[in-house]
Amino acid sequence: MSQEETRRAVELPRYFSVLPAFRGFYRTVNYKYEEQVSDEVNNPYVSAEETPMSKDELRTFLIKNRLLESEEQTDIDRRYWPGDKEEKKQ
Repeated sequence: MSQEETRRAVELPRYFSVLPAFRGFYRTVNYKYEEQVSDEVNNPYVSAEETPMSKDELRTFLIKNRLLESEEQTDIDRRYWPGDKEEKKQ
């Protein structure tokens, strides 16, 4: 999140929502969220300023979120890979 985005973001329980810079174009959109934590962001998440995960932390995260599985556990033919749709159309 850039400094400019921080000025127009709201905080939700699990993420931030960055509102459009030119809201006048979207007058009919309701930008209120039921579970909004704050209408200003004082502690923005900027990935470039965060400490990278260690290999062990990354492995734990991937396993915990079922993103790292053995081939026996994963039906690779049913997984979507970017570019699949484009390749099948040709």
